[in-house]
Amino acid sequence: MHVFITGASSGIGESLAKEFSKKAEKLTLIARRKDRLETLSGKLKAKINIEICDLSDPQKALAAYENSIKLNGNIDILVNNAGMTYFGSVLEMPRSEMEKMINLNYVTPMLLMGQAAKDMSERKSGSIINISSVSAKTPLPILAVYSSTKIGLSTASDMYRAQLKKFGVHVLTVYPGPIHTEMEDVARSQNPGNQMMDALPAGEPDMLARLIIDAIEKKKNELFYPGIYGAVDVFPAAIKWLTEKLG
Repeated sequence: MHVFITGASSGIGESLAKEFSKKAEKLTLIARRKDRLETLSGKLKAKINIEICDLSDPQKALAAYENSIKLNGNIDILVNNAGMTYFGSVLEMPRSEMEKMINLNYVTPMLLMGQAAKDMSERKSGSIINISSVSAKTPLPILAVYSSTKIGLSTASDMYRAQLKKFGVHVLTVYPGPIHTEMEDVARSQNPGNQMMDALPAGEPDMLARLIIDAIEKKKNELFYPGIYGAVDVFPAAIKWLTEKLG
């Protein structure tokens, strides 16, 4: 089994690499930080291919995808994990940051998913894991662009799942709430004393990684973590009202 993981140098991606290495013979780990990937690969037992790439450049991401196939063979599981966020007013967000986020969170995952869908449907097997966000279900004003990219990715996941099921290809959408990662630390440092952020339950990346693998094995369509965030599907109106008040 060959697993392709974007944003593998830290956080959820790093935890997924560790967990998948217990089951997969081959891993492709893709991120910008070569030193982090090399350190991580030294801890794993699987055959590791490292692709150093700025995933906010969609064409470079596709090139890395093709290169990983040449080196390790067909990709059985694609994990679209890489992402970035920005907390604050859209009026203050630099245009360069907006463009980078849209590419990294949406354009690149869409292109990778599109290519993987073609490859996997021809083989009648494969899985695609899209790491979205609970903010795709409950968009927050301070996360306007981030939420928008995750809404797009989540909608695409649903549409691809419906089309690919008959070809034996599984699509899992993951909706994490706050997770104890570097990205979460940066977000909290940018918003000290934020009522909403301080009140939200947070999870651990290692636990999420284990739950993702379990969800893939059980062919689940969606995964919320921590589990309390599954309430956004049960009480959408109440959750929307609350987030608008706190945001």
